[in-house]
Amino acid sequence: MKKRNYEKCWFVPWRQWQLALLIFTFLAVLTSSFAVVFVEHIQRQKMRELQFYMVQEADLDREWTQLLVEYNAWSALDYIEKEASQRLGMLMPSVENVTFIEYGFED
Repeated sequence: MKKRNYEKCWFVPWRQWQLALLIFTFLAVLTSSFAVVFVEHIQRQKMRELQFYMVQEADLDREWTQLLVEYNAWSALDYIEKEASQRLGMLMPSVENVTFIEYGFED
């Protein structure tokens, strides 16, 4: 029986294909595992960033609520009247001192 010379042949023997397929599969699995680790790392970074922004949102919401309460307190008529009388010595005018001016167009 004559031995075949595979070096001159255009195809690679089956065993070498198996070895190449095994190496390719190993590299694919290795690359895939590194990709999973990398994506998990990115996901954890984004989750930490999201938690930071959620805490910041809660703080800003609490501050906004306090500002609204303070605004409503400052704009209350009783508070303004009390501050005007205490700090500035202002008093409510009596009925005799009030003058109403009509504004409008005459027919």
